[in-house]
Amino acid sequence: MKKKHTIVLLLIIAGTLALGAALATTSAVAYPTYSQPCSNCHTAAPSGTVTAVPSTTTPAAGSAYTVAISIGLTAGGNTGYHIAEADSAGNITNWISVLGGPASQTTWTASMTAPATPGTYYYKVWTVKGLPFGSGMAKSVDYSIDVPAPVVQHTITASAGTGGSIGPSGAVTVADGADKTFTITAAGGYHVADVLVDGSSVGAQTSYTFLAVGADHTIAAGFAADPVVTGLVTVDVTDALGSPIAGAKIVLRGATRWTGLTDGAGIATFANVPYGSYSVTVSSRGYLRFSSSLLVDAASVEMTSKLSSRK
Repeated sequence: MKKKHTIVLLLIIAGTLALGAALATTSAVAYPTYSQPCSNCHTAAPSGTVTAVPSTTTPAAGSAYTVAISIGLTAGGNTGYHIAEADSAGNITNWISVLGGPASQTTWTASMTAPATPGTYYYKVWTVKGLPFGSGMAKSVDYSIDVPAPVVQHTITASAGTGGSIGPSGAVTVADGADKTFTITAAGGYHVADVLVDGSSVGAQTSYTFLAVGADHTIAAGFAADPVVTGLVTVDVTDALGSPIAGAKIVLRGATRWTGLTDGAGIATFANVPYGSYSVTVSSRGYLRFSSSLLVDAASVEMTSKLSSRK
């Protein structure tokens, strides 16, 4: 009898050691290769929906993203998940992580890092009920991400001097190979004097387009005040009978104010009067004040004013 008890005890010890060894391998934090033992955790899956939804399917190279995982299993017993890299057919190529949770936990948010190289990447997520891993049932779901190639961009710095504007202005970002148009607008009383692109003149342009941008550029618009165009204004003042009135006071009011007196022939002249609209008043002692409007839009403008006597 002693012998039988010894044999049974040895069998129990051997079985315990074998189970411990199996659990130690299947509950490892990371599986270095697909050949790592994980046979029991891939047993028949229970009913329920398992989901793995990445926070973005197009993460930037090397950026962090998360995966919302739902085990879709009835609570009770420990739960957890594995994440593995896979090929497009869902075949595991490399284990990434293993996580266990409390008995009531059926959802997780896994933190992931996108690969540094652009391309399409596939992952398999195993959700497990029964821990340590290998002691329960599991169900898997796949997801994929597309890591885009970085977008090459260039900067066009646009500026404008006094007397106008350029749009858009400032540091303007343009995708590599794209076109970009700038509009140059002069303020009232100014005109475009010159436009410099990368320091070289392209003339007095009101619009300029960079084609197939492949490098950084600058564009600067310069403006100049419009030349003042003037004319000669002649005012002829007579009485009702057509006789000239000497010494009559003439006042022109517009952007500037002009005053003068008629000579012995009843004539007053004003040189270099800027083009524009003016109000004109004519007054003389013994006569009623005369008021009118005058448009200066030629090299020489004449106006006749007949004053009525106060009597």
